[in-house]
Amino acid sequence: MFTKKLMIGAIATAAAFNAHAEDSDLSYTYVGLAYQTGEVLNEDFSGFGVSGSVALNESVFLIGHYSDLTSDDKYHVGFRSDDIEVTQFDLGVGFHTPVAKNIDFVASLSYADAEIKYLGNKADGNGYLINAGIRAKPTDILEFGAAINYADIEDDGEAGYTLYARVFAAPKLSIGLGYGSADDIDTLSLDVRFDL
Repeated sequence: MFTKKLMIGAIATAAAFNAHAEDSDLSYTYVGLAYQTGEVLNEDFSGFGVSGSVALNESVFLIGHYSDLTSDDKYHVGFRSDDIEVTQFDLGVGFHTPVAKNIDFVASLSYADAEIKYLGNKADGNGYLINAGIRAKPTDILEFGAAINYADIEDDGEAGYTLYARVFAAPKLSIGLGYGSADDIDTLSLDVRFDL
């Protein structure tokens, strides 16, 4: 159960990170780098992730994300202890449409895969990630968003939500802060993104 929950937690961190696409007035094509930290079943994790998106047309885009997280403390089982390392990637397709001035509805569906390494052993799982939410850009330098998400790995699912705020330091360069939460999962990400 811990292994499945940890995999779902890794996928949920992607939900928070991938919710940072542009609104419809700008491009859905970008690359980003994030520092991520979070708690899954009372274990603290941190690491880095990379994310990207490519617009296919005015409404459809492709997204991808990879992250590598390590437990902040060693995890103990009996007399043995080790760091837990979780790597995860997802690839998917998204859709966006304006619902009001400077506000978009955005939804995506991604294939997700996670792997856990602990004490020389590996466990992996795959499944899917669904995101749906809104994005608003009230000014040229501020962007906000909120989404609900669902991650299902090996027939075990977790629903949650993400919130983010983004400040543009330049027209194509921005810094974002994201927060995601689900049943036993809380994540925080700080990222830098360059729009292409």
